[in-house]
Amino acid sequence: MILKDRDGNEICSFDKSDLLFSSDARQIKIYRVRSIADGKIKLLKVPYDKLSNNLIQNEADFLRFLADKSDEFEKKNKQLGNEYLIHYDWLFPVLEDSFLTGPEQGGRQMNLLSIRDAHVADFVPLAKMFSDYRVDARTSAWMLGRMLKLQTFVEQCGASFCAHRDYIIFEPKSHRLVYLNWLDATRNPDNFRDNVASLKESATCFTCWTNWYSEEEGLEYDSDRFTNEEELLETYRFLTEYPEIDAIEAHRILYKTLDSLWGRNYHPFTYIKASELIWHSLGSDDDFCP
Repeated sequence: MILKDRDGNEICSFDKSDLLFSSDARQIKIYRVRSIADGKIKLLKVPYDKLSNNLIQNEADFLRFLADKSDEFEKKNKQLGNEYLIHYDWLFPVLEDSFLTGPEQGGRQMNLLSIRDAHVADFVPLAKMFSDYRVDARTSAWMLGRMLKLQTFVEQCGASFCAHRDYIIFEPKSHRLVYLNWLDATRNPDNFRDNVASLKESATCFTCWTNWYSEEEGLEYDSDRFTNEEELLETYRFLTEYPEIDAIEAHRILYKTLDSLWGRNYHPFTYIKASELIWHSLGSDDDFCP
């Protein structure tokens, strides 16, 4: 199917079988699509009907705002004499286009999204793995670290959003993570409760996903293979119990623990499928098809 804007311009082609995510609560769907302009795989945020067009427009405006703020932070960082890039822009999608369809396609507003310096096709929805897989603590640590970095950025922008694991996608080999849902994000520095809830949601999500050796899972803890994991999980639990600390402090606490346990070095994506009870570590040449 070719999707066109209301002026008849061809935007992308997509198949309904390429559904990445659907939310009855938010009344939206996210598809993988192919852009007509450059032939690349991208993401398309689609509302159920035009009654949700205002949410799609809010997301488009907020993503432009995040992109501008990210550029500002990079410029300030360079002015300080730093040669490295902060890359907040790796944590949220790029707004390629926001457009209205014609009446024959429901008059809905849609957002066409890409991912900075990465291929959309390489990313996996966390929701697809959350029920049937578990990861080791060092794997979940970089993912929680990415979410806390994103939440730090949003707080520094004087903004807020409601995080949920269903909207997290990640690329396991390059340790990339992107958060997709900005429909109800606000530029409201007084909306502290959303950021507290987001921090707790992130810490709880990765605590649960890592806690693979619980009795309920039927798995036994291998202290030789997974040294120091319990200490890291204690840090996760602390962040879950005290989410009112800001994201900057939460990020500092997490990486202080990581530095004391393992230092900062690359750790391959290490996961287990509960039905198989066999651990896998994903190398650069391995395929990953959950």
